[in-house]
Amino acid sequence: MKASNPALQALLQSNTRLPFADCFTLITNVGADVSALQAAALGNPAGQTYFWTNSDADVQDGNTIYSSAGPRLKGANYKCSVGLSVDQQTIEIFADNTDTLMDGTPILAAIGAGYLDGARFIQRRAFFDPTTWPSRPGDPNQAVGSVITFSGRATTPQDVGRTAAQVIVKTDLLLLDIEMPRNHFEPNCRNTLFDGQCGLNRSLYEVSAAAASGSSKSIVLWPNSYPVNNFMQGMLRFTTGPNAGLSRAIRASGTTGLTLVYPLLYPPAAGDSFVVYPGCDHTLTTCQSKFMNNRNFLGYPFTPPPSAAV
Repeated sequence: MKASNPALQALLQSNTRLPFADCFTLITNVGADVSALQAAALGNPAGQTYFWTNSDADVQDGNTIYSSAGPRLKGANYKCSVGLSVDQQTIEIFADNTDTLMDGTPILAAIGAGYLDGARFIQRRAFFDPTTWPSRPGDPNQAVGSVITFSGRATTPQDVGRTAAQVIVKTDLLLLDIEMPRNHFEPNCRNTLFDGQCGLNRSLYEVSAAAASGSSKSIVLWPNSYPVNNFMQGMLRFTTGPNAGLSRAIRASGTTGLTLVYPLLYPPAAGDSFVVYPGCDHTLTTCQSKFMNNRNFLGYPFTPPPSAAV
């Protein structure tokens, strides 16, 4: 059963053929740029949100306008089944260098760099009243209503080329695919640094800095006095420059700069600002000496090691 408004239900009951268009919502894990009404309808997302359609003209569905000027998407196949199974679909995105994200990054380059990893993907089918469709040139086509045909989270890009990219999207049932029991007795802490169980305030550990001249996509030069590898396994996020909004995990850190796990889209210029957060190796020693947070340590460091008996 698909949820729909009364107007769309009445339209479907009185017509055997209706014009329609597929509409796509993409919510990344970085930034935020949606209206209050759209944010409420989408569950107050934390990332940048994009609305696209494969129609020849823009589509307005309620308070949301889906742009026809962006990239072209070949949507997921609709499927209904009984039981619980993780549905996996391949979304094709066709674009060129003029199709960019809000920070000016070409979409295909962003996909290859992992910008859409974990992004939320929602596909809707919007239906139009045949007596008022199509609209006048320049005006968006007014949808009577729409239904969700697929929803999930983007995983690893399968193929990224010059003109198109394929992204695998899996339904939210993927979140149920975890090991049981959920908690294990192991020496290392099971908390994620700065999460609710860890209890540390991320903002108190945030360090603002600027890249130095000579930085590359993989190494951000930054003279500092912090201990070696203080930021190893931490996170860096640029706030200005061509990489603004991009986050990268830190492989190693020293007094001269930071080495990233994955390269940036562009080499940072001197003066590009970023914020950096320390990392945690989830051991009791680090929790005590680095964060003084051993009261929230959720590991069992004195668990006996595996042994064999003859």
